[in-house]
Amino acid sequence: MERLNAADDAAHSYRADVRPASDGHAPRIIVHRTQHGSITDKHLTREFFESAEYRRIAELGRTLAGLMSPGASVARGTSASK
Repeated sequence: MERLNAADDAAHSYRADVRPASDGHAPRIIVHRTQHGSITDKHLTREFFESAEYRRIAELGRTLAGLMSPGASVARGTSASK
């Protein structure tokens, strides 16, 4: 969350809570995103972390790790973003 909240953007913020198993609910991570005052919650359960989709995301993260540094930019076509 620290990197997501480091951007100088007061309109967006992120927070995460770890919830242990209780009252019939499996353990989960809840990610709270606030965007222009509207809060969206995403519940990440063990099943997500065991999925093929997550394995692909994690592999991409390992591939991209270390490739980006402060001040780097990403270009696609004629547009670029820092």
